[in-house]
Amino acid sequence: MLKTINERIESQDDTVVGPYVILLESDVLLLLASLPLMVLFIYGIYVHINKARFVTQGDKSLKEVKQEALTLPEKTISMLGKMIECRSGETGGHVKRVANMSFYVAKLYGLTDSECELLKVISPMHDIGKIAVSDSILNKPSKLDEAEFEIMKRHTIDGYKLLSSSNSHFMKMAAIVAHEHHEKWDGTGYPNGKAALEIHIYGRITAIVDVIDALLSQRPYKEPWSESSVKTLLKDQSGKHFEPQLVDLVINNFSTVISVRNATIEENQIAILNGNLSAA
Repeated sequence: MLKTINERIESQDDTVVGPYVILLESDVLLLLASLPLMVLFIYGIYVHINKARFVTQGDKSLKEVKQEALTLPEKTISMLGKMIECRSGETGGHVKRVANMSFYVAKLYGLTDSECELLKVISPMHDIGKIAVSDSILNKPSKLDEAEFEIMKRHTIDGYKLLSSSNSHFMKMAAIVAHEHHEKWDGTGYPNGKAALEIHIYGRITAIVDVIDALLSQRPYKEPWSESSVKTLLKDQSGKHFEPQLVDLVINNFSTVISVRNATIEENQIAILNGNLSAA
């Protein structure tokens, strides 16, 4: 992810045991991360088998039960997005900012209303695979060495495996975003070196707004960039990291993109002041 990740690479340590210990820890964390999806799957089966019971008990109609079942994946996605945000030092509503900015950029790109809404729901899951990455790597206040960076890169694959195991359309689409948001327009990204239109539009949009928000935010390993520096980088990476058309749309509407981001920050701050942490 440009300088937000690549700038953290340094010469690989000569240690041999360290990376393997981290990989073992990652496997355990990935297993734990899959538990909410397992619960979602089991709950779906339970609702399907017991629909009549749900209708006859309490005040809920079958229509209301079905509506809850439809919104459950969205709520699960939101919950898991906030979970990884807390783990990776990306506090302050990063996933919500990415969601709102993705929605606006998707509108600029000409996607349908339903496609924009879907992207808004699934884009917060782009980094869910990081839940399988050790805290020592996620929150390292200095550059990652080559071995650590290779482990970090696996979050795209782990995220895809985690989300694609569900039959939910939401999760299937979220899996694509998790898998492709580090691919680059010129084919030099990871994990599969996809290029240009091979990369799903959801992945291309999430990639550019994720970079914008990350660069403008303070992280354990970097200070926030200025808006002018971010614009310069976007122009430089047009046709390299990012799709040229997306770069042009973002640059031409940059003030509004930033306004969407800032409005989300203000919304989170108000929610926190009011004690409504679930909205943040």
